[in-house]
Amino acid sequence: MSPWDLITLMAINRRDFLTFSALASIPLLMGHVSQIKPNANKIIGTGINQNNQRVLAAIDLQGNSLFKTPIPDRCHGVTVQHSDNLGLVVARRPGKFAIVFNSLTGELIADIPAPDGFIFYGHGVFSNGHLLITAGNSHSDGYLLVFSINGKLIKKLSLPGLGPHEVIANKDEIVVALGGIHTQGREKLNIGSMKPSLIGIDAQDLSLKWQERLPAEFNQLSIRHLAANSKGDIAVACQYQGEAIESPALIALKSKNSPLQLINLGDDQWLGFKGYLGSIRLTDKHIIATSPRGHQIGIWNHQTHELINQFAVKDVCALDVQGDVIVAGTGSGSWITASTHQIAHVKSDLVWDNHWTLG
Repeated sequence: MSPWDLITLMAINRRDFLTFSALASIPLLMGHVSQIKPNANKIIGTGINQNNQRVLAAIDLQGNSLFKTPIPDRCHGVTVQHSDNLGLVVARRPGKFAIVFNSLTGELIADIPAPDGFIFYGHGVFSNGHLLITAGNSHSDGYLLVFSINGKLIKKLSLPGLGPHEVIANKDEIVVALGGIHTQGREKLNIGSMKPSLIGIDAQDLSLKWQERLPAEFNQLSIRHLAANSKGDIAVACQYQGEAIESPALIALKSKNSPLQLINLGDDQWLGFKGYLGSIRLTDKHIIATSPRGHQIGIWNHQTHELINQFAVKDVCALDVQGDVIVAGTGSGSWITASTHQIAHVKSDLVWDNHWTLG
């Protein structure tokens, strides 16, 4: 089947999912898109078009193309600074470039090569007029590289761990996921001795404020992707590097008054996520995460940690949320909009990469 062929999306309650019983299709709900707030009028990400070209792309909330800009290779994370209409995309690890672009037009503003001896790890963030991009050296030692908007390297900040991945701004801090994995290319070399962690850095002077780890028995849970809500709570999406037959918890939460802690330990709900979460978002009400390996979107109650719903979506990974509306992109030629209990399919002329953002 072509990546652009129509895909049937289904909502699954937990019992049906775990017993593989009958799955019921959900009617398309295209009108649901209009519930997104007016200031979020487009989705920006990267992907492959029907001519097999890599592009930076934006679509409106009805799926109409706003721009498609050619890019040199596969990218991973994308972020936007709305106040200046600036965007940043970073090449997928082991990446050698990042691109600053105009988030209204897709025009490329600056090409940022990785410094000699470094590779980019796929994510960056705008902070205090600069760009912060996660990077590593040949030993996978973690760094946060600080650039000007036009791509001048300003600072190389050494991080206390291996394999950095997503970086986000959260109130007066910069939060970085340290996955703990030593890699050469895409090969993982230290699975038996991993030490993943989560760190907080002062957004002004870039000093280390805190570092937290999960208990040692969970050292093979690589901390990869992050989200924060309006209160400053942090959600962490993990990727399990242990035996495939095991299904550990994959989401951890941290707040100002509580340490990093996994939710729903020992619960059979994790079976369908295949040990792998791709993107995560956190609101005051919900935790939302995607699993491209498990072909799932999961939605949890933020306060009780109850799994509210799962949606089966082929190769879903890209994710963003505004209010109660979820938008997610797939590597199989579609994107979807959903609430906690309903889902709608929108056919796409792009195969989307791992992450995107509402702009």
